[in-house]
Amino acid sequence: MTGSAGQPRVSTLRLPGVGYLLQWRSDGFWRELNDVQDRDEAAGMFLPGEDEWAAWTGVAQPYSRGGGWGGAAAWWMVYGELPGEQTPDVVLADGARPPAQVLGRVWACEWHAVARPATVHLQGRQFVLPFAEPAYRGSDTAPGPGWFRQ
Repeated sequence: MTGSAGQPRVSTLRLPGVGYLLQWRSDGFWRELNDVQDRDEAAGMFLPGEDEWAAWTGVAQPYSRGGGWGGAAAWWMVYGELPGEQTPDVVLADGARPPAQVLGRVWACEWHAVARPATVHLQGRQFVLPFAEPAYRGSDTAPGPGWFRQ
């Protein structure tokens, strides 16, 4: 935690696999940043402004990051605001349940796998995130040159 007299305290949750961090400020603001920005801030090369922080709203809407295609395993992340006290439950299509971590009133979950759907259960709601390779990425059914006809 950081914070000087009169300044909000900042707590950090590092997600090393996907290379992102979440930060929670004691005055109810939060943000996400990547390893490079964190390194630059620590070195004094960049000072985050107030516009980098979002006010906590309590809305249950997961966000996602990471990924890779072509059947190779990659790091994935879902995260968002925690509207209540219950830690979200993340369930992958194969039944695996990577653990979610809570920091202040935000949460995050990361895992390493090939692209597959994930379902987030949060405050009695269910969010399905497809995490599937887009059809246009080289499948036999993807449109090719000249697919558009007038």
